[in-house]
Amino acid sequence: MIEFEPQARAERSSQAPPLAFLDTAVIHDYLRHKPTAVRLFRAESDGRISFAINPIVLQELLLTLDTAAKPEFNRIVDRLRLLPIDFAKAEALAAEASAGARGHAARTGLEEAVGALQ
Repeated sequence: MIEFEPQARAERSSQAPPLAFLDTAVIHDYLRHKPTAVRLFRAESDGRISFAINPIVLQELLLTLDTAAKPEFNRIVDRLRLLPIDFAKAEALAAEASAGARGHAARTGLEEAVGALQ
């Protein structure tokens, strides 16, 4: 459960609220009226936090049949900050993760083979 401590009004107005990246599942939870997600969006409405999504999340939301038709979605979509995708960084991270996974798989396979021989 996410709990927010209220900030003083003067403090809130002098600094930008923290920015949280949302995944599709969080927005779907809000649209399904799940209490934790509703509280999170209430904090956004109160100005205690702001939300961002990337084009992939937006596409997933728009392609979900019931999402775009919900009035709740129309109320929040304009308040979501759309972040760009950094393809160069994504490719570098994917290559790094792939190399790490291959190394882990090779070590795991070797460890299993050695264990089977003992």
